[in-house]
Amino acid sequence: MEEFVEMIATRDDNGETTYLRVYQHVTPAGTFQDPHATIKGLKRIETEAGDAVNYINPETYKVVTTGNILRRVPA
Repeated sequence: MEEFVEMIATRDDNGETTYLRVYQHVTPAGTFQDPHATIKGLKRIETEAGDAVNYINPETYKVVTTGNILRRVPA
């Protein structure tokens, strides 16, 4: 199961804004003491259009299909 984590505003070298959606895999890990416990796993990033995005560093991302480099917009 995946859960939505955050939306990241980015810009490319042409100044075009792209929003990235971050999802995180969540695995049920309930016990008798805590039946609703979960374990958070890997994160997945995609554009609003659904294109896969690779994480480079906290400020930089790369769209897999186009190779376009996106930089986080300061909040």
